Amino acid sequence: MGKRLTIKSLPVQALPKYLLPILHKLGPVFLLALLPGCVSEPADTAAKAPPSANVGKLQAWTDAEMLAHRAEGRTAAAGAGSSMLPIYGDNTMLVINAVPYGTLRPGMTVAYVNSRGVEVVHKLIGKEAHGWRVAGLNNEEADAELVTPFNLIGVVYATLSYDADEDDDSPPSK
Repeated sequence: MGKRLTIKSLPVQALPKYLLPILHKLGPVFLLALLPGCVSEPADTAAKAPPSANVGKLQAWTDAEMLAHRAEGRTAAAGAGSSMLPIYGDNTMLVINAVPYGTLRPGMTVAYVNSRGVEVVHKLIGKEAHGWRVAGLNNEEADAELVTPFNLIGVVYATLSYDADEDDDSPPSK
C-alpha cells in the first residue's frame, strides 16, 4: 500500500459527498489541484495536536517541492521552531505562494524575512500605518518587526506534515 500524507487546513467534511470516493482513490495531490488555496482554521488550536503522516521527511519534502513547481511564484520551505505550534512545527513542510502585498488580510499566515535575514512564518494580526503586525500562535507577544511589501515572501498555500520517526534522509535546508 502507498504512503499517505496528511494535508492540514482542509475540512473534508465540507466537501460534497459525491467527491469523497473519488478523492480517496486519487489522493491528496489531486485534492490540492482540485481545490487550490482552500484554507480553514481549526476551531480550537490549543486542543489540537499537530497532525502527522506515515511518510518520512524526504517524501514530505518531495511532495512540497512538487506542489511548489505546479505554479509560478511558489516555493517549498521546511518548518522549524515552536512559535506556530500546534499548527506548524518541526515536522511540517510548507508551500509558500507569492501574493501582492495589497491582497493581505487579517488572519492570513504569511512568510517574511526579518531584519536578521531569517525567514519567519506567522499570522497577520493587524494592519498598521507602515505594515502588518504579525505573531506566532504560540507567542505571547507580536513580532517586533512589521511585514511590508519589501520583506513579504508570500502566504502559506499548503502544509504537509510527516512522521518524525520515519527513517528518511533530511531535505535540504531552505
